[in-house]
Amino acid sequence: MRNLSVLISISAFTIYCQLCSVIIETERICFRQGNSQHKYCYLFHNVHEWRMLSDEQQLSAMLTILKKREQCSSDMLHVLVEKPYSLIYYWDFVLERPKSVTAYLIEKAHKIDLKYTVVENVEIRAAALGAVQILQPGQDLDTMYLRTEFDSAEKKAILEDITVQSLFDEYHHYRSQIEQCDIIEGQAKEVLKNGLVQLSGLFETLQKDFTYLKAEPQEQIIALAHRLRAAEMGHEQDILLCSLSELFAYLFDLNIFKRLMLTHVKHIAIIAGASHTEHLANMLFSADGASEKRHGIPFYRQPRELLPLNMAQLDIFTRRDWLQITPRTCILLGPCLMVLGLTLYWSLSRKYS
Repeated sequence: MRNLSVLISISAFTIYCQLCSVIIETERICFRQGNSQHKYCYLFHNVHEWRMLSDEQQLSAMLTILKKREQCSSDMLHVLVEKPYSLIYYWDFVLERPKSVTAYLIEKAHKIDLKYTVVENVEIRAAALGAVQILQPGQDLDTMYLRTEFDSAEKKAILEDITVQSLFDEYHHYRSQIEQCDIIEGQAKEVLKNGLVQLSGLFETLQKDFTYLKAEPQEQIIALAHRLRAAEMGHEQDILLCSLSELFAYLFDLNIFKRLMLTHVKHIAIIAGASHTEHLANMLFSADGASEKRHGIPFYRQPRELLPLNMAQLDIFTRRDWLQITPRTCILLGPCLMVLGLTLYWSLSRKYS
């Protein structure tokens, strides 16, 4: 049975042109790779919402926060963004929607004077994005513009040119890059190894789905979708969609984890869908990472009306909370609280004796 994270990934993958995105949670995780120095990963959990949510305030706040951080520190910061495909900008213009962090932070950050901050697109899925769009339930295949481009950080895929082989090639290209990371050490190496095993299983599942549907490597995904609709194989199409989404979502996460381990930069921020950031957090914890600070409410505990973070909550870089509950604070505060309690008890005992 497919889990909730897969369904979230499908939603984040596709109907984005009808949605608005908003950051609901941030988290700072301290980790290290082998015997290297400690690094800090700042996770920004982004979700998509049917109602119009003014994400433009968060975009403005993030730009202010990045400038503020540079006034406090000269350490380099790499910000990796799950940037949506370019078609989104057309819908933003047509629907007059507010500009979101995921879609516009890279462009806006390049226009301001940031000396110690690099903001880049970390999206690797192009053919997969287009294929998922085609296979969506209820998709009107007859009115789709087949020359639509789905772009990632490195390449573009035109809708009508996406074939079964295109998806396999995209998968093998990034998997081979992950497999070549021999310098990763310690628990992180084990996490990556286990991740590649799971990735192989997901790929085998996708291959079996295509084989069951008698899809040849050179068959266009749009042609396959027409064939499935004509044969009234909606259930089989949904299974294929889940397999495809789950595989490439996992590939996306594993690729980011690899980058976190290989980078020489001490501070790295990830702005991506909540299903991706939660998975990355779990992988970092498995690699002996520790959560040091968290703002906001997790996606699964959000009320019906989502609670977007304000500027103070978004500032996970420089904001100092009055109390951060971590193992270190417990060790430091424990004896102090004990002494305070004993002093209070002694004072009250003398007063009422």
